[in-house]
Amino acid sequence: MGRMNVSAEVLHTVLTQEVRKANSGAEWARWLDTAAQFPTYGFGNAVLINLQMPQANFIAAAPGWERLGRRVVKSGAIKILAPVRSRVLFEDKDGELTMDPQGSIRQGIIGFKVANVWDVAHTVGPRTALSPTPLPPTIDGLWESLIRDAYAKGYTIDVGPRTAEIDGYTDHRARQIIISNQLDTLSVIGRLAHEVGHLRMHSAAPGEARACRGLAEIEADSFAHIALAHYGRSTRMPSFEEVMSRAVSEEPRSPESVIKAVGTRAVIAARRFLESTGHQVAPPLGMASRGISQDTDRLVRYSGPEL
Repeated sequence: MGRMNVSAEVLHTVLTQEVRKANSGAEWARWLDTAAQFPTYGFGNAVLINLQMPQANFIAAAPGWERLGRRVVKSGAIKILAPVRSRVLFEDKDGELTMDPQGSIRQGIIGFKVANVWDVAHTVGPRTALSPTPLPPTIDGLWESLIRDAYAKGYTIDVGPRTAEIDGYTDHRARQIIISNQLDTLSVIGRLAHEVGHLRMHSAAPGEARACRGLAEIEADSFAHIALAHYGRSTRMPSFEEVMSRAVSEEPRSPESVIKAVGTRAVIAARRFLESTGHQVAPPLGMASRGISQDTDRLVRYSGPEL
């Protein structure tokens, strides 16, 4: 696809066809891994990047590479969808076009166009153009960020003895996240990330004690997967095997639209979480899930351009 001139409509079709083929949890996890590696890009573009260059490490548009002193090799372009923005009016409660409450005409997305980005492997120039900034030395930073996020929403954390079949849940009556202490450390962090994902994406009645199920469960698992992957860790999420079946049950004629919506909500929520922690979301050079060392002390982050 990199050497072809394609329209936005064609690229949308390619994206839809790729999403429609999703038939395994491993495939869903790969898309989320790409979203974790490149969190400034949306879910749809994560799918397109993974389709065209699953081994990509660091991507940027040509002007960004030029600012870093590198030149792109044109034949290596990865095609993504970039929003087209323009000043737009909005409808008021009576359906009349109007300006926003501040009296100005805001920028809105009016469509999409095809844009090219390149992986570092398809650029030439000095290696020193990429300035490394170390990741937090351990995954403890993610645990602490998740706790602060839960506290900010008025929830406390209780890690203690639980029955074998319950890993964790959120008690909205007591405003408490309950996690079993029978899990290993990584699973405890993943479970807390899952519950924080629910808090960020889903509402619950005050009397409810247990977490959501169905698509909401997949979204929370996806949020947790992205958060862990961004720190170079991963954990098994059984709900990923249900993505297509749940989407078909929700919308039999267009399951891909449900899958896109689920992925988009999880990616946006994870990006906002990372940004709220003060964690820079520029893409890291490599990820543990792609064969890089599991030692997060050795992972490095590179601040660089984005589309």
